[in-house]
This record gives sequence, C-alpha cells and structure tokens, in this order.
Amino acid sequence: MKKISKKFIASSIMALASTTAIAAPTILFKDLNNQSKQFAHAAAPKAITNFLQTAETKYPNTSKIIVYKNENHYLIYLLSSKTWEAKKIRLDSDADGKLNNIVYNYTGGINDLNLTNKNTKSNDIQPGVCPDESVQFLAISAYPGVAKVNEAIAIVSEAAKKQFKTMTILDENADGKTYFNWLSCPNLKGVYSIGHGAPDEMLVGNGDVVSYKFFNQPEMKNKYKNTTVIFNACQVYNYPMGTNVMYGNALQESEYAENPGPNTFEYMGGHVNLLMQVSELSSACFMAKAIEGAKMDYDTLQQCVGDKDFHAKNFGLSNPGLYFNKG
Repeated sequence: MKKISKKFIASSIMALASTTAIAAPTILFKDLNNQSKQFAHAAAPKAITNFLQTAETKYPNTSKIIVYKNENHYLIYLLSSKTWEAKKIRLDSDADGKLNNIVYNYTGGINDLNLTNKNTKSNDIQPGVCPDESVQFLAISAYPGVAKVNEAIAIVSEAAKKQFKTMTILDENADGKTYFNWLSCPNLKGVYSIGHGAPDEMLVGNGDVVSYKFFNQPEMKNKYKNTTVIFNACQVYNYPMGTNVMYGNALQESEYAENPGPNTFEYMGGHVNLLMQVSELSSACFMAKAIEGAKMDYDTLQQCVGDKDFHAKNFGLSNPGLYFNKG
C-alpha cells in the first residue's frame, strides 16, 4: 500500500476547510437622514466597522447585517442563517466616532433612533395604498432562494389560486412600501409571509422594516376581521407585533372597543425562534390545508410538522379551531 505523506494530508485538510468555510455576511448600511436611506461602507466610523468585524466572529451564523444610522446612533440587525431571527444591537458614538454605549439584545426599533433628530421623517409610518383592491390573497417573501422559501411560497400560492385572486411576490426587493401597500388591501382573505423577525418588527426587502406600529394605524381598524394571517418569522406572535396584528395596541378593554387594530380572524406567527428548512414548509402546509377546508388548530399544524424535529407550538395560533374564510 502506498504511504500517504503528512504533507498531502495537511494540504487536503486545508483545501477542505477552504471549501466549507462559512461565507462572510453581506452588510447593508442605511441612513435615516438620507432619502435613499443608504450610505457608503467607507463612510462608517472605524469603531463601527471594527465592531462589525467582532460581531461576525461572535455570531458566526449571521448571513446578513443591516446597519441603520442616525447621526451618531446606530442600530445593527443580525439576520441568522439558521433561524428566522433578527438579533439587534444598539451602538452610540461620540462626536469623535468612539463608541460610548453598546446594548446587546436591544428590544427597540429604528424609530427609537429618531429621538435624537426631530426632523427625521424617512421611516415614519404611513398608510399603505392598495395596488389592486380585487386581490384576495397575498403570498410574499423578500428571501428567494433562502432555505425552503421558494417551495413554501409555491405551496401556498397554488392552494390559494384555486379559490382566490392571488398576488404572489417572491423578490428581494419586496421592501417596506411593497408590504405596506399590499397589506392595506381591503378584500384580503389570507396573508402568508416568510422573513426574519423580532417581537416588534419584521425585516423585509432592501433591509426595510415593517414595524408593529403599521398595524395600529386607524386605517387598519378591523382590516383583517375576515382574514387569516400567517407570518413565518421569529417571535412575531409576541408583544408588541402579535398583539397589534391581532387587536391593536389596546391595554384596556375600552381602548380595544375603539381601536381593535386589524382584528385578525386568525393569526399565526413565531412564538419563539423558528428553524429554517422546517418552519416554512410546516406553516405553508398549514395554510394550504386551511384553504382546502381543514380546521385551523394545533392538530392540523402537527400533521404538517409530522416527524420533523420541530415543536408545533413554536408557533402561536390566536383562535384555534376556526375554519378559513368562514368569518
């Protein structure tokens, strides 16, 4: 038998390592004081770029980083390559560009950055304008080619098209405005979306954010009372996103009576972090079965999860037991 040299083994290991190395995450910078909401990577202070390099090492499963800037204040979104989570870090720097405040696991959103500049209007919540009021079902994601997104959107779209006029959007440019406009349509019977999320917002195309505040606008009152909404995104079933989608930002019964928010007929979203590869297909199967007449409950969801190593109650379901489009 021919003896294999140590040199050959070492070179083979190095070659294997180079082919299996995790690609560095893409980084998108967005400036709240610029109409285009973008600024050059080179314009970021060195302390910020150094921090981003550290973050890449600390969070190796990050696929994309989005940096929002308002003067000397930054909010960093770390989008996972394993789950549909959007982790957030808040950074504040002094006039010389040195960091003087770092908040890991930040729970605020980009609207908080506006507190330092009252003239900033770029990310104010505005009512959407429906592009086509005859559309009855929306299947949308800004993550084509990621995990099982394409397959899941196709499953839902095919089921919906059999009964409803359906708008299917699978485009990385499905930005905030796209979401706002289509989510404002008055005759929606169903909405299905896949993307990264946090308790207070979803990350959509071009690094844009769909905040919970969109859903508590007066224009959204009772908008979804006959609509089943599924957001396949991490933690969006929780306060404040989930509560605003379901019944507005009401803390008292009297507030709810005046402004129930979209008041969804049925709402399902990530209660905890949702695994990629399995959550999308599980939620898509659930939506398709619901459209076809299955009861929207955890038994149906468990059938869709099957023997996957994924807990059905990672999703929250607002009104278990209802039937799709029976409101």
